[in-house]
Amino acid sequence: MRRRTATALTLLLALPILFTPPAAHAALPNLVVATEYQEKYDGKLFGGWIDADSDGCPTRQEVLIAESIKTPNIGNKCSLTGGKWLSPYDGKYHDRTSTLAIDHLVPKAEAWRSGAWKWTVEQRQAFTNDLEDSRALNAITSLLNSSKSDKDLKGWLPEKGKCEYIENWVAIKARYSLTVDEGEMAVIKKYYKTCSIASISVVILPSFKVGAGAGASSPDIDTSKLPGVTPGAFCSPNGALGISSKGVIYMCAISPTENRNRWRRN
Repeated sequence: MRRRTATALTLLLALPILFTPPAAHAALPNLVVATEYQEKYDGKLFGGWIDADSDGCPTRQEVLIAESIKTPNIGNKCSLTGGKWLSPYDGKYHDRTSTLAIDHLVPKAEAWRSGAWKWTVEQRQAFTNDLEDSRALNAITSLLNSSKSDKDLKGWLPEKGKCEYIENWVAIKARYSLTVDEGEMAVIKKYYKTCSIASISVVILPSFKVGAGAGASSPDIDTSKLPGVTPGAFCSPNGALGISSKGVIYMCAISPTENRNRWRRN
């Protein structure tokens, strides 16, 4: 599954906002500004790399193949040799895949704090393996990836290509209807005039919009295989799906006011 460039769609989200840009900046994408969710993050809830098209190459290798500046040889079990890569955040060249990491532009932990805590298992898996929008995943220097960790715009910006990074951050946040905190919005406002934030484009994923509801992103879920649940009852594990006697899909999740897993309707 080689990555495709996202189809351009002018970004206009029908979401409530707390920041209204000046008239001259009216094209700035509408982003929800909200306090981040602070409950414990567990990376296992996002799953790992998958081989979506069963061609033998999981997501990591798909990104490396797509972003190579010298096409690598593809060997057994999708081992890659002979390729060359340019890390976009620091301008360093690499000829070994072992020195590269696949960076989620918006880190999974940051996504969790910004709304992914209430996603379904399928939604988080889709975020982890997004090959449809080339801005979502990037091959970068491993040490740089460790330095970035799960920081947001306020905590980390790359040495090179700051504008592109900020523009892409806004696009991915909007793509998944993730919120931004006041620190992120301050950076977006600071760079608004010098970057092309007003003209970014993105494929909006309707199933991730606020109010889409638990399970709404997965219309092909076989509900006959979901366990019967009692709404509001304690449950495990976090992120599991269940169905009530009325046929409503619920997710096992904690809430902003209670650090205990219960069957909740999104």
